[in-house]
Amino acid sequence: MDINTLIERCIVTADSFVWSGNDWSADGSYALTSEWYYWMLEGSEEHSDFKEIISLQLATGKRVQLTDNKLMDFEARLSPDESKIVYISGLHTQGYQIMLMNSDGSNNTTIVDTLALYNTIRWSPAGDKIAYNKSDKLAGYAKYEPGSDIFVHDMISGETKQITNFAVDSIPITVQDWK
Repeated sequence: MDINTLIERCIVTADSFVWSGNDWSADGSYALTSEWYYWMLEGSEEHSDFKEIISLQLATGKRVQLTDNKLMDFEARLSPDESKIVYISGLHTQGYQIMLMNSDGSNNTTIVDTLALYNTIRWSPAGDKIAYNKSDKLAGYAKYEPGSDIFVHDMISGETKQITNFAVDSIPITVQDWK
């Protein structure tokens, strides 16, 4: 939607696909999104396939799949220079990790390997750090602390620093943005 004219434009359509967690290139030529196939069986039982990171060319609607695995990949965010993408990957029953790849989908590496529940990631304006929120996994099947804390990961040194301590009070918080 153009916020000045309020004119909406459909970028891409497909039956039974769901897109979420969008991030936009600075020039507006493409968007990153998580895509997954969603369907209903008899009796209203919901099913979905694994989420993958997709690049959508806005002028043409062309989609380029950047990840292809048996995991849930989501919350993709472009680095300020748009050369890298940071995202969350894993399975709810096992936990998630924070991953990094080149903007073309190559050179996929784990940068935060603590299995936990991550919901948001944001790059610092300089692209040298990421901030994210994390809830630790509790004993048992797919259960996490009800609260979360914010952490900052230095992309150069690899060091991570916890900057809040709200999880102990069961307060859920998320990273909004850097300024």
